[in-house]
Amino acid sequence: MKKITNNSKLGKLSMVLNLLILVFFIISMVFILKFDEVNIKFVQKKPEFESARESLREVEQPRRRALAEVEHYQVRLDSLVKKAVPTDAKLKKEHEDNLKRVREVLPEKKAQLAEIDSLIGIEQLFFEPIQTVYTDLENETNQAKSKFNLFIWITVGLVFIKILIFGYWNYRNIHNLRNATPWMKKGVAPFWAIVGWLIPGYNLIKPYSVFAEIWNETDYILKDREILPKNTKNDNGEFNIGIWWGLLIITMVIMTWVLRGTFFGQSAMYYKLNHQGVVIVAIAFWAAYLLMECVIIRRFNKMNHLLVANQNKLQ
Repeated sequence: MKKITNNSKLGKLSMVLNLLILVFFIISMVFILKFDEVNIKFVQKKPEFESARESLREVEQPRRRALAEVEHYQVRLDSLVKKAVPTDAKLKKEHEDNLKRVREVLPEKKAQLAEIDSLIGIEQLFFEPIQTVYTDLENETNQAKSKFNLFIWITVGLVFIKILIFGYWNYRNIHNLRNATPWMKKGVAPFWAIVGWLIPGYNLIKPYSVFAEIWNETDYILKDREILPKNTKNDNGEFNIGIWWGLLIITMVIMTWVLRGTFFGQSAMYYKLNHQGVVIVAIAFWAAYLLMECVIIRRFNKMNHLLVANQNKLQ
């Protein structure tokens, strides 16, 4: 029989990472509340800014046409002035009439453009303070969001590293079971302990089924080889694994969706949910999930120690 390895260090490393994950997640939630504080002001200011901007656009809209007309008549005037006066009486009178008409219309068009520019200037006087406040709030919001993003990505990175270590821990545990009993060679393949976490959709159930099988088979071997008494009271191991997995799904999927809808959109959740309450609930679920995971890791490590200490009984 191949040697049973002591994998408890990998389990303990996962527990340490869980502590770091919780710390950085709490820091992330502190920064999300700071972001929310300025984002609420930014969202409240947005309708006023958009209304003022639309009013300015409405005033500016006629200017393009008025400017085009001024330029058109100015070109006509310059062209007529530069053009030689015809010697023919009829053509001369037509030239003078055109020149007179252009000289009369051009000031009117310039006056219309000046009037529009005046209205634009007045509208800009009202718009600029609103734009300044809006831009300042937008910059503050983006700065606060970037700080939150920094810590949440650190948290995500730690979660990913923890998943790999947790998966490798189970990978080693499956090898232990295969070394301890011949029937486990027909059980779950070791690579699923890691790959099961990485396939979208499949990762909603596979890591749970893998760990549940490892736990149940380890418990069975310990009792079958009388390392533990067969009449040992049921420790609710599979039930605890179910609680752990349920907390993980709520934490990783549902609470992520709730946090996104509450803080990074303007859906019903943004307006109806208490933002501080959502943060408190999110932290509570993260703490419960990570604590539960530490508990089951610690309990399985004890079973792993028993396997290592009683390898002679497995032959």
